[in-house]
Amino acid sequence: MEKQLTLQEKKSIISQFLNVAFFGNINPPEFIRLNEVEVKEFSNSFKLGILNKKEDFKLFILSSISKLISRLNESERNKLFWMIISTENFTADVFLYNKNDASIEEIHIGILEAIEKNQSNLFVNLFFARILTIKGGIKSYKEHYTTKEWYDSAIENQLKEYNEFCLTA
Repeated sequence: MEKQLTLQEKKSIISQFLNVAFFGNINPPEFIRLNEVEVKEFSNSFKLGILNKKEDFKLFILSSISKLISRLNESERNKLFWMIISTENFTADVFLYNKNDASIEEIHIGILEAIEKNQSNLFVNLFFARILTIKGGIKSYKEHYTTKEWYDSAIENQLKEYNEFCLTA
């Protein structure tokens, strides 16, 4: 791939998505100190959609993706596109899920249009589903809170995992 993104740019996209998914806001969460530990309560949609599994997991992910993309500016959307198409996972996904035998250019255009119009796209959805799949699972306490320590490590782990599958790293 010809577009190289910095680690900070990649981390920004990953952390913004996790912020939206976990806390319902694109901005970095504000943790509070509780019994010598910094904690933040998960959003109600995360608690219902993931922790308590009272809602459809897929709908939760799609909603989180839509919330994120709607809040990204044009430059951030462009970075997201490059992140999606720069992984070995993307190449494998195209091979496995390209049911219409579309050219790679057509697939790229479809991704760009989906991001620009904030519409669902299989390859965008697969990218974010992998970001939300955190090794070791999502740590929650009393089914409401997470710690700053776990949250920071989750972002770093997802950035590391992304870079391991990135063709441009």
